[in-house]
Amino acid sequence: MSPWSYEALTGDHFEPLYKVLIAIFVISVLINLALNLYWSWLIVRQIIRIFKRGSKNDQGFVDKSEGVDGNI
Repeated sequence: MSPWSYEALTGDHFEPLYKVLIAIFVISVLINLALNLYWSWLIVRQIIRIFKRGSKNDQGFVDKSEGVDGNI
């Protein structure tokens, strides 16, 4: 789609409103791609975290000054 989009935006074949719509669609697809990559990265990090700490107690949010033993 990128050669067609570039040609449609730079050529004189289409009306300006149609060019704006094409630009909005391209931007929305790029935002969608970025969000999907971000969520995939978060899911992979969570899976790695599960495998690394699966048998241990999660002590990430425990404050040692309160005398809590670390079990959540």
